[in-house]
Amino acid sequence: MGGSINTPYVYTPLKSGEARLLYHYKDTGWHLDIVQLEPSPNIAARVPEFDALSYTWGDLTERFPFVLHDGCELFIHRNLRDALPFLAERRSTRPIWADAICINQLDESEKLTQIRLMHRIYRQASTVWVWLGCATNAEHSEAAIALLPHLGQVGRLLDQQPLPRWTTARLTPESMGLPGYSSPIWGHIQRIVCNDWFRRVWAVQEFALAKDVIFLYGSHEIHTAVIEDAVVFGHRLEALRDTRGLKLPTGIVADSRGMVRIRRLIANERLNSINANRSIPNHLLGTLVYMTESHECSEPRDRILGILGFLEGYAATELAIRLSNDTSIVNLYTEFSHYLLTHADQSQIHWWKLLDRGTLLGKRAGLPSWCADFHQRQNENARNSICQLGAKSELPYQASHSQGSIRRGGSSRELVIRGVIFDHIEFVHPITPFPPITIQEFTSEVYDLSASNLNTWVSFLVELRTFLDAVVASIPNTGHSSTSPNYTDGNRSSNGKVLDTYWRTLIGNTTRQEDYTVTRGTFDSFLDTLSAFAAYPADLFSANSMGEGRPSNMKTSKKLQELETTIRAMVGSKTQFMEFLGPFWICLQNRRLFNTGLGRFGFGSTQVETGDLLCVFNGASTAHVLRPLNDGGRTSYRLLGEAYAHGVMNAEVSGMGLDEQEITLI
Repeated sequence: MGGSINTPYVYTPLKSGEARLLYHYKDTGWHLDIVQLEPSPNIAARVPEFDALSYTWGDLTERFPFVLHDGCELFIHRNLRDALPFLAERRSTRPIWADAICINQLDESEKLTQIRLMHRIYRQASTVWVWLGCATNAEHSEAAIALLPHLGQVGRLLDQQPLPRWTTARLTPESMGLPGYSSPIWGHIQRIVCNDWFRRVWAVQEFALAKDVIFLYGSHEIHTAVIEDAVVFGHRLEALRDTRGLKLPTGIVADSRGMVRIRRLIANERLNSINANRSIPNHLLGTLVYMTESHECSEPRDRILGILGFLEGYAATELAIRLSNDTSIVNLYTEFSHYLLTHADQSQIHWWKLLDRGTLLGKRAGLPSWCADFHQRQNENARNSICQLGAKSELPYQASHSQGSIRRGGSSRELVIRGVIFDHIEFVHPITPFPPITIQEFTSEVYDLSASNLNTWVSFLVELRTFLDAVVASIPNTGHSSTSPNYTDGNRSSNGKVLDTYWRTLIGNTTRQEDYTVTRGTFDSFLDTLSAFAAYPADLFSANSMGEGRPSNMKTSKKLQELETTIRAMVGSKTQFMEFLGPFWICLQNRRLFNTGLGRFGFGSTQVETGDLLCVFNGASTAHVLRPLNDGGRTSYRLLGEAYAHGVMNAEVSGMGLDEQEITLI
């Protein structure tokens, strides 16, 4: 990599509408020439047919010389260096566009100009070639590629006919015509369907806008439809286990699905002309949400620059964002969010998800409360979207049927939305306790219930019972103060409506689960199970009771065995305890229950405090929490996110006789 005697390549400046293309000739090698990509009244030259490359840059500290036909050289990163020999041998003689070579990376002005052209480049390209890396073993890589169509078929079958949750039945990979757990083929499948490319921000528009896409894994070409099916349905293979209960090593294939969803969404919108006369295409909201969940980039600015190509043809010039490097990230995100929220279709669920995304903890300092930090990735421990949960309610959430109304405030930091403030928060409960496993393990794993971690489970169950005792004691007019069987006698007394509100709120009224319905009886059984754990002594797993991981006496040993059997029966099969714990967990993960001044019960983000206000914005499917701010003598509000408030999730607020008002968020 050092000591080169070649002449450094000197880029010729590009004119308006021009780009460079990389040509390969067998006798002379690589040529870099300038072509006109955009129509010009002064140039009658025909735009040549060309291909484009989509790839990840890889380690930016590694640089390798790339020598052109005339002996001039420039430096590129490893992934591009590895891809070029295979691109030279591909089934196409067309020139190819590759950003690291075709853009002068030392000219910031040219980089910004070419970024604005990228949507045209990837739309015009005859074929976009996606580089997934070098295949390390010819035999295994060929077998992996040949297996991909069947992998998609098996995943689709499991998607259409899923195993019941918490079932003890197990399907093995071999029973579905797939290699066993230890097969080396799975390593190659993982390198294909879990490739870093699927999480690259810039690859989103490169893939979504392309007319035709072919994936390259070494010298092997893989067609898009095969990759898409394997990615979309591959996560269903988690239902398969070997004889030891181990999952297939397919990695985090679920993270790759966002890319395919976006491409299919855009294709559908184009086919049906959905975005005619819209300044913001519908898919852009979903694209942003998906990108903050699973896509990565090293430069926060690229979160916006990497998707501006989607605005081509939708009055992109209206978007008054300065793209120069001296624009701060805060201003860039704020201006972009402001334009997006005030111009996009407010009836879309992703509009509300994007608004709520701005209320996550840990975001960049200086952003308004309603503005998302697009560089802040979601993770499995983040709270779930309340508006999305509403699909499983007896009546899907629609807190307001009023026409949505949103406008710019006095500055780009202000967002003004019409709505109704209907209540205030009077008491906030602690953060809800949850099991000592991830939610993915909860829904799909066989748990390790060895003696070493039984204590953690018991502690959780006791903590959860104590937590629910405190919650029910705070609800007025129940006449009860514990989760004992007396509390769950099941009769419809005068307090029946209050008790109904209690258990329905704990699951956001999401009673319509995938393969069962949650009822009052489900909840009663859930509480009975919790109460049973009060019989176990708190010091059962203390240091005095355990010796090198084993019980020190027969009595303790018998108690441990009994406890392990109980927990295995509870969490290892489809029980009413699990049927209630599932939606309870999904709704309340990283959220707080609260009581309101007018006697309502609900939950919101972990940031809610006594004195915060509850409102329903026009057109919203959920309630929202606001915190009043004294802003120079006028009232404005900090947005604290979505909320569930029982009894107001289906347009009940419209019948309360309360006045609408303009609510200024900052």
